[in-house]
Amino acid sequence: MSNLISIYKTCDIVVVPFPFTNVLNSKNRPAVVMSSQSFNYAGHTILVMITSDRHSLWPFDVKIQDLKDCGLEKASVIRFKLLQ
Repeated sequence: MSNLISIYKTCDIVVVPFPFTNVLNSKNRPAVVMSSQSFNYAGHTILVMITSDRHSLWPFDVKIQDLKDCGLEKASVIRFKLLQ
């Protein structure tokens, strides 16, 4: 069997395990691919999370305007979060 690598394009929506703040646990959640296809080909991808958590808005949250085109059921935002 060959070793296939999925190549994502900028703005693709994917589901990935995002770690909680304590980094011990994670939760599968949608994310937007921010990096270019050539960058992703190198085995790395830059993502930003998508969340429906509207109770704790962060300073740089971006509201998703067209939920239907994104395949999202709830009002959601793109949240920039640095994982260290």
